[in-house]
Amino acid sequence: FLGMPLLFPVLVLQQVRLCVLHGNTPQSAFSYAAYGNLLNIILNNVPDAARLGQLALDLAVVSPSKELKAKTYFVVAAFLQHHTSHLKESISLLTDSYKIALEAGDLEYVGYAAYHLCFNSYLIGYELTALDQMMLGYVQVLDELKQVTTLNYCQICRQVVLNLATSESQT
Repeated sequence: FLGMPLLFPVLVLQQVRLCVLHGNTPQSAFSYAAYGNLLNIILNNVPDAARLGQLALDLAVVSPSKELKAKTYFVVAAFLQHHTSHLKESISLLTDSYKIALEAGDLEYVGYAAYHLCFNSYLIGYELTALDQMMLGYVQVLDELKQVTTLNYCQICRQVVLNLATSESQT
């Protein structure tokens, strides 16, 4: 998605095609979530994307693979869920993605989930002092795990919160 964005749709479409032709595998949950993301981005087809997101979640729940479960939860929470429900609904799924990715050792998705937890919590208006403490926890974990890119994103979010808290206390 990030490294070779023109290849991403081709890979996702091929994965979904293989699922349709040969049946679902543990990888199918992530493939359906990614396909839902494509439907949103390219076709702006929110209803079908939401159905694919739900299918992805249903398959992920029974998946034996923690890595695929964490990735699927992340994609649904970060890219699909907010189109059909309030953004606060993404928090529990992102939290699950974060915890599962941490257990599985999938540091990339630990970072992605942590960043989206910070950003979505900010957007839905969490109280600034509590939000700062939550973000500080994620910043410390990402720093320990050497997840530099998502650490930087979380630090930017945290700085916004600190700036707002400072200006709020001055008024």
